[in-house]
Amino acid sequence: MLSLSSRKKLINASILSGAFIIACSILIVFVYLTKNSLSSGLKQKVEQTVERYEKGGWKIYNQVEFKSQTAASLFVYRCSKVRGDNSDYYAVILRISTISGAAPAVFLCRKGQAVFAGYAFDNGKMEDVMSKENSATPIKYWETELPLILNKAGLFNEK
Repeated sequence: MLSLSSRKKLINASILSGAFIIACSILIVFVYLTKNSLSSGLKQKVEQTVERYEKGGWKIYNQVEFKSQTAASLFVYRCSKVRGDNSDYYAVILRISTISGAAPAVFLCRKGQAVFAGYAFDNGKMEDVMSKENSATPIKYWETELPLILNKAGLFNEK
């Protein structure tokens, strides 16, 4: 038999743990509900950026899910050239460090190669400050690393 003070402590602990479980459940539900919204919003930004890079030259398809340590910080979309080769291409959006802080950058990748397509924002004043020349080092880094990451994730496996 529990004493009155032990019973009160047990009730308080139960209420606290119940509230914690409910809060975690609500957070998990919101993450799953907003995942598609985030993906479609990023896809739209990728499409706009690639369109500025090469007008009418690319078609962006669905998001590619893959297992990688960097998967949380980059989103990958299957894409293809409207005219040209039939290679597997991927559009990747990720945050890179720039002179003005972190910014979303879009790269077009195929096996062994990545090309910087531009920054995914609509601020014309920032485009002057954050030109490719001012961010050359992080861009060059990701141009060499993205093909390796995507290859390691199995996206460029021979069919």
